[in-house]
Amino acid sequence: MPAPKGHEPYNKNGEGGRPLRYTKEFIEAEADALEEWLEKGKFLWFEKFAYERGYPDSKLSIWAKENDRFRDAYHMALTKQKSMLVEGSLAKKMNYNMAQLLLGHYWAMVPKQENKISGDAKDPLSVIMTVVNDDSRDLIDNAE
Repeated sequence: MPAPKGHEPYNKNGEGGRPLRYTKEFIEAEADALEEWLEKGKFLWFEKFAYERGYPDSKLSIWAKENDRFRDAYHMALTKQKSMLVEGSLAKKMNYNMAQLLLGHYWAMVPKQENKISGDAKDPLSVIMTVVNDDSRDLIDNAE
């Protein structure tokens, strides 16, 4: 919808609508604030940063898509978060289950699970019988 007659457009592309609340300058200032916040201490939870600054945490990922400066700061913060989770759980300084949950959610780092037994889904008993028969043959062969 275009701006009303006699009004300058609010947005750069000439469209109407309400003015942007978060300007490029504001977002870049928030990138600086995020870097400072991370340098102050061992912070892991970015939602707390957004809460303290007075906006929803969903803005962080939106701004990372829209602004190169914020994207760099956000990705550095994510890297620090990942590093702190891995090192903290290896040193047993934090709850392993919580670290595993976060690493799995954000970076798809999940424990590898292998299934050693495979078989016919229609006849699951055949798998058990094969294992039993093979193991029992070894017992009989060694007995002789």
